[in-house]
Amino acid sequence: MLHARASRAHARAGNTLASQRAERAAFDAYDRAGSPGDEPGCVYWIDRDELHGWAATNALDLQDPRRALTHHAAIATAHRTGTREQPHPRTAALRLTREADAHLALGDIDAAVHTADQAVRTLGGVTSSRGTTIIMGLKDKLAAHATPLVRNFLGSV
Repeated sequence: MLHARASRAHARAGNTLASQRAERAAFDAYDRAGSPGDEPGCVYWIDRDELHGWAATNALDLQDPRRALTHHAAIATAHRTGTREQPHPRTAALRLTREADAHLALGDIDAAVHTADQAVRTLGGVTSSRGTTIIMGLKDKLAAHATPLVRNFLGSV
């Protein structure tokens, strides 16, 4: 947890090398960890998906959307193969909005809209001010791209 938080802090500060070093340390520590029962109860929610989610956000903060998509793909693969449980809807929707941001940063508007639509459908009826705020921010970013697909998406949410 400490390595992952340090990685986030370094990414926010724009220090790629320090962020990636701490990120690797977080994954290494996770791989060496014992059974969940051996860990403090306060870190029950930390799993490989959470680390990949943070790493993807770090990559976006560091202007590396391709690396962000690599981490999002690792999460999706684990869920598709049944290696890990599906996240709660709010968590999944937040990750999808960040994935849409990465597509948008790469100029792939169609993929950004498709992923944003998945985020909205995933959040569904879940009441979450954070989820709503992030989706509204994504809608604002998409609104700058006046394609028919974007207009259709914005008109439906």
